[in-house]
Amino acid sequence: MGCGWSYYLAYDFPCVDGNDDNIYGSGTILDVSIDSKPEPSRRCGKKDELMGDTLQGRWVRAPFPNQTTNDCPNIMESDLNFSSHSNIMKYDGKNPSCWHRDDLSNVGKICAEGGCSKFMPSAWKSYLQDETHWYGTWKPFDCSYEENDDVAVQKCVNELKIESITAQGASIANIIKDYLNQRLVGINLVEPSEVSVQVIIDTLKMPHQVWNLPEDKFKDEVYLKPNATENVHRYFVTGFYFSSEREHNVIAARSEKFSRIAEEILLSKGWKSLNAYDMTAAFTFDTAEQKDGVHIVGPPMKMILVKFFHHLCY
Repeated sequence: MGCGWSYYLAYDFPCVDGNDDNIYGSGTILDVSIDSKPEPSRRCGKKDELMGDTLQGRWVRAPFPNQTTNDCPNIMESDLNFSSHSNIMKYDGKNPSCWHRDDLSNVGKICAEGGCSKFMPSAWKSYLQDETHWYGTWKPFDCSYEENDDVAVQKCVNELKIESITAQGASIANIIKDYLNQRLVGINLVEPSEVSVQVIIDTLKMPHQVWNLPEDKFKDEVYLKPNATENVHRYFVTGFYFSSEREHNVIAARSEKFSRIAEEILLSKGWKSLNAYDMTAAFTFDTAEQKDGVHIVGPPMKMILVKFFHHLCY
């Protein structure tokens, strides 16, 4: 996948054609039934973010909201104020579920690396990347996440006395900042004081650390992270389900290993986890910027923010 990013087919030796590295399956046709399970009544808690032995949920696609029946009163359109790293749809603070509408045909087309634009025309493409009206969310098997509108988030900010909400890390953190800052438009944070709270979302510089560091060095870095306190609430985002051909170390197995290391150390320091590994498996290539299987945006990135505000406010 991603003809041209391959470790063996690097920029100096690009693929001649996108078919050079196509994936060939058995041709077996699978029946996919409609998910008719009732919505779980239990709210998801901290334990539901733990890395498990199997995926903890699934993506459930729903009928695209009908604007004429006022399901989503505002049209779906890109928000140019927050689309510097990826194409993000506008957010409606009164109708948060409408944010999950997406034009996947316009996701993954931003190039940050040199030579990316030369690879893009021959990149392998799935049917999902032709979807112009996609609507769905990540659903855990035995709990549910609250979709917090602006009123609920403002109430949460006031009650917790939150003075700032920021994202730390590297490239993935910069993308999260766009989604986060979009959600914070219209939210009034409190003035800093002795009792006010800072909230930090940390990506632990993954995938860069997955790429560059051996496990023991990563563990040493995580041990140096500060404890969460009453005045500083800390969240970490697990590694994604990578499918990179750019860097030979950036693979799903190492991402899982590094995420479990972070989980073991940081939860004991009072941090809270946001499991992105499970959610990104279904979109690992389809909505990755520059088709690199690393910087996965779109539906999974939105669900990271849904999870964050859910755990922050409940």
